[in-house]
Amino acid sequence: MQPTRIFFNANELLIDSIPQPFIAGSLIASLNNGVVQIQRPESDYLFAALPWPSVADRSGATFDSADAVMAYLAVELAKQKPAGDSFGLATPLAQDVVAGQPLAISRATGQLVLARADTYALAFVAGLAPADEAAGFALQPGRGTVTIADWSAITGAAQLSPGQPYFLAAAGGMTTAALSPGALCVARVGIAASPSTLIVDPFDPILL
Repeated sequence: MQPTRIFFNANELLIDSIPQPFIAGSLIASLNNGVVQIQRPESDYLFAALPWPSVADRSGATFDSADAVMAYLAVELAKQKPAGDSFGLATPLAQDVVAGQPLAISRATGQLVLARADTYALAFVAGLAPADEAAGFALQPGRGTVTIADWSAITGAAQLSPGQPYFLAAAGGMTTAALSPGALCVARVGIAASPSTLIVDPFDPILL
């Protein structure tokens, strides 16, 4: 039996066997005699009824037990759109990203790519990646306030410095130095509101 993936992506819940996406947080899962049932909380209608061994995560990997399936679904079905404003339009990713990375829109493809200060056309920050995501999927770049528990992959430090402005680094990510080594332009991304929260308010890059 072909596994059926159930996963969260860009504020939507996707189930392989169902063409239309569902709004995040709108479905619940239950287990009845080894069958995973997916439905809305207020309805008895089942959108999916799957033997638990056939349920897979986004990568297509299946689970070792019914308990593992239900634990996965408890997390995945509860996911919501991250706090912070966004374009309101999910845009496909050209490459893998991690939460907090500044993103730009490629002028060649219209896809989201990593913003970087060593390339002027890619220094126009559209927002931050609100979550880890793989190439080919869609994201709504985060604006407003974006909160992440650990910023190490983005800034090199686990916590932000409140009140400190953050700038786009030459090869991507952020730095507190307005001009990082190898940068061709200066582009402010935002200001830290707390050790875990950045107020995302990008400035257009200034070419040096």
